[in-house]
This record gives sequence, C-alpha cells and structure tokens, in this order.
Amino acid sequence: MTRSTWSGTLTFGLVSLPVSLYASTQQGRQHFHELERATGARIRYRRVSSATGEPVPYEEIVKGVQLPDGTGRQYVTIEPAELEQSLPEPSKTIEVAGFVPLDRIDPVHYDRSYYMGPRSAEHGRIYELLHQALAQSDRVAIARFTMRGRLHLAVVRARPDVLVVHTLHYAAELRDPLTTVDHLPQGVELSPQELTVAEEFLTLTETDWQPEQYRDPYEEAVKGLVGAKAARGEIVTAPEPMPVAEMDAADLIELLERSIAEARTET
Repeated sequence: MTRSTWSGTLTFGLVSLPVSLYASTQQGRQHFHELERATGARIRYRRVSSATGEPVPYEEIVKGVQLPDGTGRQYVTIEPAELEQSLPEPSKTIEVAGFVPLDRIDPVHYDRSYYMGPRSAEHGRIYELLHQALAQSDRVAIARFTMRGRLHLAVVRARPDVLVVHTLHYAAELRDPLTTVDHLPQGVELSPQELTVAEEFLTLTETDWQPEQYRDPYEEAVKGLVGAKAARGEIVTAPEPMPVAEMDAADLIELLERSIAEARTET
C-alpha cells in the first residue's frame, strides 16, 4: 500500500473520524537530468551572490520581499525565525465548517487532490456514513487543516469509491479574468437561431468522459526514445563527481589567487 501523506482527525459536528490522506497522482513525466554533452557529467547549480559571484552558505541566506519602488533593488528581509513565528500552529484536525452543493465550487479554485481513507477498519462505518451522505446529497464539506506549515482551505468530496480532499486556492490568489484576459467579448447579442444550431451540435457530439482513453503522446514518445537508445547501447557513464572537500579547496584556491591578483594591482 502507498504511504500516507498526512494523518489526523476529521471532525464534523460532534463526530470525529481518524483519517489518512494519500497522494492521488503519481509522477508520469519522464524526469531529465542535465549533463555536460562531452563528458556526461551532471550539471550542478550553486547559490552565489549576484553582487560578488561568490558562493553563499545556506545559513547566510534570508527571504526577501521585493518592494514596488521602481528600482527592483529594495527588499524587506525576513529571517527564518520570523517566518516560523508567522506559520499556523500545527494541527492534526480537518475541521468541517459546513456543507455546500458541489456545483457552487468553481473548478478554478481547485489546487491539489488527496484520497482520504479511515485510519483503521474499525472506523469504516463512520467513514461510509459521511461518504454516502455526501454522495446522495450531492454536497461537499468545506474544511480547513494544516499541512506542511500552511493552513489549507479544502473541500471533502465523495467519489464512487473513496472520499477525496481537494485543497483550494484562496479567493485572493485568483486573478480577475476581466483584467487578465484580453479581447473578451462585450455586449455581443446572439440570435435564437445561432444558439439553437450550437446546442444541436453539442447534443450530436456529446460523448462519455473516459479519461483512460486520453494519453500524453509526447511522454510516450520520450519513453520510446529512451528505451530504443538504451537497447542500442547509447549510454553515457558519468564520471565520478568531485568530493565536496575538493570543490571547496578549489574555490579557496581561486579566491586566494584572485586576492593575490588584486593585491598586486594595488601595489
């Protein structure tokens, strides 16, 4: 079985249901590494200062929020400890605030989805009660819970075989379509005949939603290409990476040489 992503208790009214959340999706895209063409060596990215070009230790890095001052160079800095104080208190509870009809939730709000199951078989009856009640009423539960340091707004929805938790985007995260999308039609009046013909076309071309019929041709082509090249022996063996200590020593030598060069120009 898949390892759960989050465990806690879902509460609605006076009822408490111990639950676990599981990722509803898996990595389907082929993962690429970046290599040097000539040697096959992995490409590494390092944190460097834009002012000096020198590496910056992780403990010396702080978060910064850019100010709209027009220069693009002014920031408010926030220390890690200050950020931690702003995080919501850890909670292991999914608190249901109420229930709304499913069609009231605009799909644009949906973010990520998790399957939700009872934490043990003995809680199956309460789980099934909520599952069937949501399914028969065509409603979803509006809830909030904390996961990975963030307070999430979410809905609990019934699928035929399982309850699903969808995290939602807050209203403030959504862009206004009227100020985002260009050339939206304004004041267009359609004739009854146009609407009748369009509705007839929709009716004639209606189909069942069967997601398994739709595949990613690019992903299948990439996997086929990788398999074919591997079968032909077109495989690159990357050299052993330099130990971290050696890389640090090289950086130190470079800094010393640059310091010597600068000292010579000053004398």
